[in-house]
Amino acid sequence: MMKPQHLLLPLLLCIQLLSGCTPSRSATLADAYADETYSVDYSDPAFARPATRIQQEDRKRIFSANIGLIVSEPDSTSKRIIAVAHKAEGFMTQSSSNGVTIRVPADEFENIIAQIQALGKTRYKRLMGEDVTDAYRDYGIRLDNAEQSRQRYLELLAKAVNVEETLLVERELERLNETIDLLKGKMNRLDQLEAYATISVDLQRKAKLGPLGFVFKGLYSGVKWLFVRK
Repeated sequence: MMKPQHLLLPLLLCIQLLSGCTPSRSATLADAYADETYSVDYSDPAFARPATRIQQEDRKRIFSANIGLIVSEPDSTSKRIIAVAHKAEGFMTQSSSNGVTIRVPADEFENIIAQIQALGKTRYKRLMGEDVTDAYRDYGIRLDNAEQSRQRYLELLAKAVNVEETLLVERELERLNETIDLLKGKMNRLDQLEAYATISVDLQRKAKLGPLGFVFKGLYSGVKWLFVRK
């Protein structure tokens, strides 16, 4: 009959095999989400009114926008955009002489976009959204499996009878702890991206007319008026 202490290594091998059979079909996709590289046409009706639909359908979606504005003073406009974000309990993540990026609560997404557009002439507006529900659930399943495996290894650690077995179990526990921390970090990242939408605004200074520019503008207006009269 095999002694109890000699059963530990076979048990470790079984746990390793079981812990390696966790679903990971969305790993590549979710890694991309964690780096904020998502791009889906927000104009699709399926993405209408983000915050409301997330609550109703229990889906996890990430929203972002890229807006180009022509303004008289980019610096002062940038400060006004940051003030709009702060008023909505959002924050600025990046600012330069010709643009600004802010994060705002998802339920204020459409309202803040409208306020930003009112600050100048819109050159372009791109609204994007991504459903990350499957990736988030996949992370959750992998996290549960890793935590269950860690619990089994902790039980085996208490039964280890020699240094070799103790080191083997501790090595696996260290690997599992790293995996658990990584998965928790990815899930927290998706939670943050869902809660706060990202809006990037490119600011272009409005061209100022010189003396000749005003003359040609006046001539153009006059000619245009004549054609309209006819």
